[in-house]
Amino acid sequence: MKKKLFITGIGGFVGHYLLEEGLKNNFEVFGLDRVGSESLGKSVFCGDILDQKFLSNIISSVSPDFIIHLAGQSSIQKSYDDPELTFKINVEGTRNLLSSCKNISVKKILLISSAAVYGSPQYIPIDESHPISAESPYALSRIEQEKLVSEFSNLPIIILRAFNHTGPRQPISFALPSFAYQISRIKQRLSPPVISVGNTSVVRDFSDVRDIVRGYIMALASNKTNEVYNIGSGHGYTISEILQKLIKIADVDVSLSQDPSLVRPLEAPSFVCDYQKFHKDTGWEPKYSIDQTLRDMYDFFSTPKTYS
Repeated sequence: MKKKLFITGIGGFVGHYLLEEGLKNNFEVFGLDRVGSESLGKSVFCGDILDQKFLSNIISSVSPDFIIHLAGQSSIQKSYDDPELTFKINVEGTRNLLSSCKNISVKKILLISSAAVYGSPQYIPIDESHPISAESPYALSRIEQEKLVSEFSNLPIIILRAFNHTGPRQPISFALPSFAYQISRIKQRLSPPVISVGNTSVVRDFSDVRDIVRGYIMALASNKTNEVYNIGSGHGYTISEILQKLIKIADVDVSLSQDPSLVRPLEAPSFVCDYQKFHKDTGWEPKYSIDQTLRDMYDFFSTPKTYS
C-alpha cells in the first residue's frame, strides 16, 4: 500500500514540484491549497490553514503517514508591509497544523523554515549551530514557528532551514526569475535593454528547486526525527555574477538600473549554506549547477506567457 503524503501549500511554486517528486517516489499525495486548482486533482483540499476546525477535519480524514508543511508567507518584503499577517500565517498556521496531528499516527512531519533565522552571518558557510537573530518580521515569524516544536514534543518533527531556491515557474516577484523574465523580453525586443536591480554585490546561495524537493523526500526516508537541518547548494554567487550568466545565456547587450525599492534594509553581504549535517544523515547533495538552473529558467520565459 502506498504511503500517504500531505503537503500544505501544495499550490505554490515549491508545492508543485514537491507534488511531482512525491508521485515519482510512489506516495499517494494529498494537499492543502488556499486558492484551489483543478489541475492539482481531487486529492487537494481548498481552504485556509488559519481555520483550525477545517484543518483538523482534513488531517483526520486523510490520516497521512507524512506531512510536509510548506504553507507560509515567504516574502521578506511583504513581512514589512504586513508583519501581523506574516506572524499569523507562519506561526498560528503552524500551530493549527501541529494541533491537528495530535490524534493521528503520523510518522514524520517536515517543518520548512528558512535560513533567514540566522540574521547577518557571523561566519561563512552557515551551519546549524550558528546563532539565531531576527532581522525582519519574516525571520521573527520563522523563529517563533520553530519554537512551537517544543510545545509538540510528542510529534516526530524535522525542521529544514532552506536557503534561497529558484527555478522554472517561480513568480517574477522574486529576483532571479525577474531577471530572467526581463532579459527574455529584451531578447525578444519587447522591452528596452535596461534591467532594474537592487544591490548586486551581495553573495547568495541559490539552489535549484528540483534539488530542494528531492531533499525533502529524502528527509522523509531517513530514520532521523527531532533534528534541525540546513539545505542549500553550498556555493555563493554575487547577484552581479548571476546577472552576467543570464546575459551570456541570452546573448544580449543590456545596462543595469538600480531601483531603490529593491534594496532591502539590513541586507547581509554574504549568505552561504553548510549542508554537511543533512548530507551525512540523508546522503543528499545538489545535482543541478547554477548554470543549468539559469538556463532552464531563461528557456521557460522564452515563449510568451502571463506571469505573476
